[in-house]
Amino acid sequence: MSATAQTVIDHQTGDVITESDSKQIGFLDTVKAGLAELEKSYATVPDCSTKEGYEAAKEQRKELAKKRREVDEAHKEEKAEPLRRCQQLDKMKRDILKVITPLEDARKEAIKAFDEKKEREEREAAEKEQRRIDAIQARMSEITALGNAVELDQIAESVEVIEAIDLALFEEFTDQAKALIEDTLASLTERQATLQKQAEEAARIERERQELAEQRAELERQKQELGVAQPERVATQTTESSPVYESVEQKDDAALIGWFESIRPLPEMDSESRKEYAAKLQRTVDYMATILAPIYDSK
Repeated sequence: MSATAQTVIDHQTGDVITESDSKQIGFLDTVKAGLAELEKSYATVPDCSTKEGYEAAKEQRKELAKKRREVDEAHKEEKAEPLRRCQQLDKMKRDILKVITPLEDARKEAIKAFDEKKEREEREAAEKEQRRIDAIQARMSEITALGNAVELDQIAESVEVIEAIDLALFEEFTDQAKALIEDTLASLTERQATLQKQAEEAARIERERQELAEQRAELERQKQELGVAQPERVATQTTESSPVYESVEQKDDAALIGWFESIRPLPEMDSESRKEYAAKLQRTVDYMATILAPIYDSK
């Protein structure tokens, strides 16, 4: 079965308008419309065991086969033009995309490059900002570490370093850094004052110890000069007879009293010897009073 069709293309919309031969469309419509009648006409299969039935079955088969071929041909011819149009559209699409796709890809790559650059710059900026903050925090940690000084020379050095710090280096953390510096300096100053006082006290005690040693040496020299020996009983007291003193000063005082007791004027001295002895003793007492007065006054 043959049929002709005219195809018109709408160049504004790209739609395909096909005008099929009326005979072709009429045939398909006729077959479709007569399917119920056809099915009814061929509902009973002839009895092929008889000659008449066998011949009737063969004739009906030919009729149905013919109708099937006519339908196949009509269907093939009907869809041929749309199929060709689809192929044309596919080719047209490929031709168009050959131009559009590179243009799109170029912009896609440009956008991708810009986005990657922006992301990289933002990441680098964030890392740089973090390094800046870390550097400020490190400076504040250094201040805290300087505040841990425990020796006088270390404290003095730490105070000097902290006082020279430029608060501008801490930028938006200036208030925190200022408070930390003030607290650290206050702590260091207090610790410095305490250590200084302790050092001065230790130095005073050492000076007094040295002065007392010198005074004892001078007393010994004076005794030797006067030619008077300390009584043996004072120098050789046994543990059982030795008194228990509450302090070194009390023991020293007892020793001095013992020494003065030992240099009393002897009964066998004559008047002139006693006067000479008294003069020497007075000079010794005056000298001792001059040396010992500051020490006992300080107590």
